[in-house]
Amino acid sequence: MAIQAGSSAVTGVYLGGTSIKAAYMGASKVWPPYIEVIEDIPYTTETRKNTSQWTDYKKVLVKGVPGKRKIYKKQDGTVVKTEILQEPVKEVIEVGTKNPTSYQTRYETEKIPYETKTKRLYANRWSFGNKQVCVYPDLGSDLDAGSSRAQPKGEYGEKELKYEYKYYKNQYKSKRLLSERITKNPVDEVVYVCIKNEDL
Repeated sequence: MAIQAGSSAVTGVYLGGTSIKAAYMGASKVWPPYIEVIEDIPYTTETRKNTSQWTDYKKVLVKGVPGKRKIYKKQDGTVVKTEILQEPVKEVIEVGTKNPTSYQTRYETEKIPYETKTKRLYANRWSFGNKQVCVYPDLGSDLDAGSSRAQPKGEYGEKELKYEYKYYKNQYKSKRLLSERITKNPVDEVVYVCIKNEDL
């Protein structure tokens, strides 16, 4: 606020806020001898961490608002007094800290196929009932000509696979094999086939 001298009675405000009345005559002067400037006061920002939200999460909880201040300066720019007109409102931002990419170790079981081997036998004697049969130590009992028997029967083996599963925001993305080990060896199947012997 600038008040030009020469008025019969003027009202001004000193820096202390006291109202005065004064009369001025003659040469032009400026009263009071300072300039008033209104400036913004920047607001500060507070960041709060939320461990249950992903790292790409960001939310403004309280919007920041600049404050206002009045600065009294002399003609040469020297600051004489600062008066706060409005306090700034601090901005509060919430951000996530939870990594969206996660890994999990999982074990899976896989079957190991067995091989089937065929062993051909020729009938080597007649049995009761006038049938040709194959007699072979591994069979345990006679095998009629024209028939077959699996002994032993094949059994699948097993192996344990160790995987690393990758997830993004709890959604499965891929898996990587880390290691594997055999926990049970397969048992090959042997099929005996008894063939009729024309020479008997």
